[in-house]
Amino acid sequence: MKSVATCALALLTVATASIPASAADYLMGPAAVAAPVTICNEHKVLTRVVERFDYADANLLKRGLSINDFSNITYTRYEPRTERNLIERHYCRATANLNDNTTRTTWYLIETDMGFAGAIGDNVESCVAGLDPLYVYGATCASLR
Repeated sequence: MKSVATCALALLTVATASIPASAADYLMGPAAVAAPVTICNEHKVLTRVVERFDYADANLLKRGLSINDFSNITYTRYEPRTERNLIERHYCRATANLNDNTTRTTWYLIETDMGFAGAIGDNVESCVAGLDPLYVYGATCASLR
């Protein structure tokens, strides 16, 4: 009798583990995020972050900084498309390794399926902590977290 109960419990565990997460699960925080994590690692996304930083350094910071590469890339939050929010948003965090041998936390947001039938494409907004002197994204890049 004990083995039947154990087997039933095992089957129940397997069955509930395969239930897909709902959109509400994504909004609960980093532990519950189940959306495509690889979007944070996509070459086109990281290239856009580097391009935005290069532009900011050349036109605002004027410190000769550039991002060599990224490490510790983490998917932090997901906001699905809804009737009220027509743009799907993916939030990411990474460590930017700069050419001056320092590292800084970088926050970035990927907005997908923008415009009619996705005609506009994706948008990437990014902020390197400590290097946003105009606080475009709030103190310590708060609006991209």
